[in-house]
Amino acid sequence: MTEFLQTVAKHYFDALPRRADGCPDYLQLTDWIFIFPSRRAGLFFGKHLCTLNGERPLLAPQRITIGDLFGLFSDFRVADRTELLFRLYKVYNEVRGRKGVADGTERFENFIFWGEMMLRDFDEVDKYLVPADKLFHNVRDLKELENLGEWDEEIRKLFCEFWHNVAPQSAQAGSAKESFTHTWAILYEVYSRFRQVLRDEKIAYEGMRQRDVIERLPFADMDERLSHLPKHIVLVGITAINRAERELLLWLKNRGVLECCWDYADEQVQGLSFVKENLADFGNALTEDEARAGIIPIEQKRLKRMAVPSGVGQTNEAAKALGAWGTADAIHTAVVLPDEHLLDSMLYHLPSEFTTYNVTMGYSLRSTQVATLVDALVELQSNIRWGSNRAISFYYKAVLPILSHAFMLDLDLERCDRLRNRINRETLYYVPEELLADDELFRLIFRRGGSIGYLRDVLRYFLEKFRVAADDETADDEASDEKPDRNVLNRECLIAYMQVLDQLENELKASGMADMDASSVFHLVRKMASGLSVSFSGEPMMGLQVMGVLETRAIDFSRIVILSANEGIVPAKPSQNSFIPNTLRKAFSLPTQIYKDSVFAYHFYRLISRASEVVFLYDSRFNGLQTGEQSRYLMQIEYLTGARIEQIEPQNHIVAPDEQIVQVEKTADVMAQLDRFRKGGDGKFSATSLKCYRTCPLQFYLSFVRRLSVDDEMDDEMDDSRFGTILHDTLRAFYERFEGQMVMADVLRRAIDDKAVIQQMVEEQYANLCHCRPESGYQQFICMLIAENVRSVLKHDKSLTPFFYLAGEFQCQLDFEVNDSLNVRLKAIYDRLDVVRRSDGTGVLRIVDYKTGSPKLRDKSKVEIADPDDICSSEVKCSGEAFQLLLYCTMLAHLDPAAREQAHLLPLRENNAFSHVEPHLYFTRSLLKEDEESRTSVFDDFESHRESIERQMKAMFEQIYDPNVPFVQTADENNCKYCKFTEICNRSGKK
Repeated sequence: MTEFLQTVAKHYFDALPRRADGCPDYLQLTDWIFIFPSRRAGLFFGKHLCTLNGERPLLAPQRITIGDLFGLFSDFRVADRTELLFRLYKVYNEVRGRKGVADGTERFENFIFWGEMMLRDFDEVDKYLVPADKLFHNVRDLKELENLGEWDEEIRKLFCEFWHNVAPQSAQAGSAKESFTHTWAILYEVYSRFRQVLRDEKIAYEGMRQRDVIERLPFADMDERLSHLPKHIVLVGITAINRAERELLLWLKNRGVLECCWDYADEQVQGLSFVKENLADFGNALTEDEARAGIIPIEQKRLKRMAVPSGVGQTNEAAKALGAWGTADAIHTAVVLPDEHLLDSMLYHLPSEFTTYNVTMGYSLRSTQVATLVDALVELQSNIRWGSNRAISFYYKAVLPILSHAFMLDLDLERCDRLRNRINRETLYYVPEELLADDELFRLIFRRGGSIGYLRDVLRYFLEKFRVAADDETADDEASDEKPDRNVLNRECLIAYMQVLDQLENELKASGMADMDASSVFHLVRKMASGLSVSFSGEPMMGLQVMGVLETRAIDFSRIVILSANEGIVPAKPSQNSFIPNTLRKAFSLPTQIYKDSVFAYHFYRLISRASEVVFLYDSRFNGLQTGEQSRYLMQIEYLTGARIEQIEPQNHIVAPDEQIVQVEKTADVMAQLDRFRKGGDGKFSATSLKCYRTCPLQFYLSFVRRLSVDDEMDDEMDDSRFGTILHDTLRAFYERFEGQMVMADVLRRAIDDKAVIQQMVEEQYANLCHCRPESGYQQFICMLIAENVRSVLKHDKSLTPFFYLAGEFQCQLDFEVNDSLNVRLKAIYDRLDVVRRSDGTGVLRIVDYKTGSPKLRDKSKVEIADPDDICSSEVKCSGEAFQLLLYCTMLAHLDPAAREQAHLLPLRENNAFSHVEPHLYFTRSLLKEDEESRTSVFDDFESHRESIERQMKAMFEQIYDPNVPFVQTADENNCKYCKFTEICNRSGKK
């Protein structure tokens, strides 16, 4: 292919005078300065010059950008964004104070958004040489309160935050209008004073430097500066130029030193207004044939288009297109990313055969993993709790994101997983510092951090670790064809963020704000970093090119993949707000959105003008602000040029699987795992596991045989499980003093009446479980509710007094003989065992289980057991709660005398069996409703059903160990409602 820069290089190379030996006089190149839209384009130009010289070295001409050109005529240094914002902030408050506007100094972090808006406006005003006094006085006159309605809601909220929470469209509209009027009224004063402050320090923003150069062109010193420059200046491939740039270029042209090479030959861009204006003012140093060299008519290109319903999907399809093209001409292949957020994913998906690639684009810091880490660190420091002896703990919601961060997982996946599991398992609302201090990295992060120094220390640690890892990988892979280290993206972002911290720290000191409190500093860090980009650039002369749209200026490729070719991205939708309304923009010849769209159109059509193959990928999702609409340029290509864009489909189609039953056959390996539950093994069947088997054998297999776990995420709200645990523990704590004793009515009456004692016991158990005292209103309310449940249980118990309290949280283990060849191990924890006297004077052993959920009742008084002779088949025949108690009764009946004596169940030693056993369920929600009958017994007489129940239990165990009966998923999808394995068996779960 013939590239534009190649043509320009040949044009000037061929024009070099010849030496006596007939070779070009390369030294003459030093008499030229070439101005490019980017340094990257200058590097490509240099490569073409070297190729024309037979790859022999030569003394290359000076290659600069138009910004560098202004620098040659100015002594001002262009300051960066941070420097400018701090100085503007000081000037802004100074002017407000002088005008009597401010009641006090605005917080800097609240000023950043509006300060950046001012900087953009000031920059444009100077670049377009607008009379600032007239413009800003017009702004003041035009800006009335109703203009607030033109701003989107987010901007209105920010404005209100900035001006002391003024509420737009409310009763405070008068004060809002006054604040806005004051700000617009002082824009010119702020502009003038700001420029003076910068001038005194010999620094400037870009537009200010450009304006200063233009205003000084009539003075002799400018011609003196020009005399020290090379004789010829060539402008190459720069498109839209502002008024200040145009004035300087015209001044250079009038002195006979400037010529321009425009890339305007493609017919798709020739109608643009700035194209016509540039050609009229400067002409084109290239002949028409030179300008058209390499351009392929659009109807002769091979154009493809694909709709993909995700960003990651686009990068995957782009990688497939690259793989199909191969690496033979990689230097002429480009991946263009209008949406910078896809860079990380694109690099991840690059085909392995592309061992060399170059990234040149801006990458917003707010899109990086470094930014998410800093956000997490700031949240951690904002959620520290001080305990006794100055011990600190961290709120779990601030800890978990750090333990789940990619950087942490890269360095210590095992420790992060272990800590996350422990926090969830033990319900650690506040995680103590000592729990997180067993490693250098964890000690560095989980401590009380000062401010900027804390963040810098953590980022430096990760940077050093990544550098060491990169050095190790380089040493290992020196001779391999593996891809270069892709962690370079994270390393560059870490460096950039640390530079932000260093600069911010210096500016705070220089501005007298070094004593800013930590929370404000952290907020400021995030605000400052959110508006910055990391510029990636490297040696672009080899391998695949990954670029942003603006980085492609003046550079041509034969094969291009353009991602995010959506309307609103290509071209970008208006995003920058301004104090200057569009009416005044037009009146003062400032760039409007229409003009910006035309510039983007030029970049788009110029980019594809010399390409033979182009693949467009766009996001087809339609939700929220996403329309799923392809770019207007794709439709223009089809409908205005008649060119055909081939519509292709993603290669991997997702087809919904046919509905089928999922099951696990009982192979030798599965049977070996089941053997753990036999006598002598280390496993035990619990009531929970057997209830699971009843409802879904497959879930039983995954949870208890394979021991797969899906950790529940903690929640600030109290779930049923934790609610029940606190209630259980409170009742155990209350009754443990009565173990082995009679409980009398007056004891329970006093406890019921003394609400404070019960409340205190509940709060103690809450603290034991959640590792923090109940402080918030919600937490106090939950404890009050639990206390009422406890009192309802005590009220019910009082009606049974006197009764003999045997044990609470009684743990039982049993070897249960199923048949001659099968003996399984069982375990259970009984909430409570007591003995109550019937009206006839006989004693009854009660096995009590507390339940905080809703009972499954056929009527108001009976727990659901539809068929006592079919308790193992389903919830319909026997509720899970009832099944659990029947299992407990069976186990207790098989407990041998020695075990009973060891467990202090001496009063029950009658005949090695219990003649009177009643299973009871205490549904505390029902007990709270004193107007309803709350009968708690499951069976009036367990012994009469004991033989049938044991037979059914044994049959269930025989089925579990039957190698011919697979673990099959439940047929009733209602059982899947709260299952954690729905994705495994293609069930939707919650409905």
